[in-house]
Amino acid sequence: MSVSWSLTFNSGSSAQLATDTPSTNQCQVTRTASTPFSATLTATITYQGQIIKTLTKALSGNIPIAMSFYTYSTTQGGAGLPHPFGTTNYINVVPNTYYYVTSPSLPGMTLTPSFPSGMPGYTMTRVSETEIRVSLPPSGFMTVAATGSGCDNFSFTFAASSSKSYALDISGEGNLMQVSLVPDTEVLNARNAGQQVENVNWTLEVYESTKAELTASQKVEGLSCTLDTSRWKPGIYIVRALIGDETLTEKINLK
Repeated sequence: MSVSWSLTFNSGSSAQLATDTPSTNQCQVTRTASTPFSATLTATITYQGQIIKTLTKALSGNIPIAMSFYTYSTTQGGAGLPHPFGTTNYINVVPNTYYYVTSPSLPGMTLTPSFPSGMPGYTMTRVSETEIRVSLPPSGFMTVAATGSGCDNFSFTFAASSSKSYALDISGEGNLMQVSLVPDTEVLNARNAGQQVENVNWTLEVYESTKAELTASQKVEGLSCTLDTSRWKPGIYIVRALIGDETLTEKINLK
């Protein structure tokens, strides 16, 4: 009895077939590039000169997340610095500004944007197979989920921050997270000089990033508050601090 092997490509060609490897009547298929492919492997079994059985198996190869990268710029086709690629990718942006994101993992992927309902000013346009263009309103964030056969599924989360007086800091371990407003130098100098500084009243909102669903919301007086995440599912959450007409945005990665 003998086995002959063949590999027929349906799309792409980034794989190589070796027969009688690692032993007789076996085969080995090896990726030759990180580009995706789809193929059919066929085994033809022969006994005493007669074909007694033919077996087939569908094979596919996607771009591994670890081998990819992305760049972003305010110019179409701009040469931004390459950033390491992950299943979830977080990008801070300036409100009402077009950002162009380029990645070799985008071809063949279906892109689905999601953002909080009732908030206008979001745009997401596919400029080319490898590039998308996004724009956000001053207080917004948007997640673009990529699904398909070109690569492992992944997402981009874009967050716009517009506050000039504070930065947002998140710290803590376990189920309790401390969310704090960090005053800029001008505010700190005024406090240190003993000047009267208006107390801060703000709203804290937390969204589950992949569905843009509101997870928690509370009114805060002062510079900090505590979040109890014990009932939250693992994943990426977007934390927003709304201070008057200014917005600060950060993320929490619960594992």
